[in-house]
Amino acid sequence: MIIFFTIIGCIYLFSYLNKKTHFLARLFLNKNEQDYLHLFYTRNFSYYNLLDTDEKTKFIIRVINIRERNQLNISPEIKNRNSDIELLICAAFAQITFGYDDYEITSFNKIIINPNTFYSKLANHQVKGLTIGTGYIFYSWIDFLRGYKNKSDRINLALHELAHALYIDRFHNTENENWDSWETNANYVLKKDNNTLPEFFRTYGKTNLNEFWAVTVECFFEDPINFKKQYAYFYDATATILRQDMAERMLQKAG
Repeated sequence: MIIFFTIIGCIYLFSYLNKKTHFLARLFLNKNEQDYLHLFYTRNFSYYNLLDTDEKTKFIIRVINIRERNQLNISPEIKNRNSDIELLICAAFAQITFGYDDYEITSFNKIIINPNTFYSKLANHQVKGLTIGTGYIFYSWIDFLRGYKNKSDRINLALHELAHALYIDRFHNTENENWDSWETNANYVLKKDNNTLPEFFRTYGKTNLNEFWAVTVECFFEDPINFKKQYAYFYDATATILRQDMAERMLQKAG
């Protein structure tokens, strides 16, 4: 009986450690794969370079897990760049949920990659990206890359669509004090200056609160220092709900 409870206790302990610190994943992480991913993200993903050494290891482990648990359907036209495409898409997932212990966006595991803009029957026009509540995220690959190429224009297709997915997965129709706080601050900003959206946030965000959320997430990751300077309370509400402080990360890196 003692042996039985000891085994059960060990299973729970290992499960807890794995969830909180990726203990098991660290034990079995392939060194060559880790080195390759470290080099790839150092060269190709600016967010990765804002992380400390332990966070980089956590990021890589998460990318591997996200890659294994999501279905990526890549257009044959760009299939020859399959490896880089998968790594960048999974990195975007890891970026937006990096502050969470439960970092999977479980409601969305089907990602469709088109070479360019594509026609959407739902929107009835050409689009760059689309998030559908049935679990699908669609991207134009050229626009996905453009979002990360220009790091300060406050436009990032990957993060925009993932923000929609995160909202549906975590906050839609649920009781969440952090979301309520964010929504209160968002409505204040939206109603400021006679309903004219402040210049910092692009006009598309005024479409509805969901689009403003996605536009805000873009600003949070792309221009966090100015975001915090101009809208401190709203920035703090966004940082709280995403569980990370991008302005602080960038200031530490600059210092």
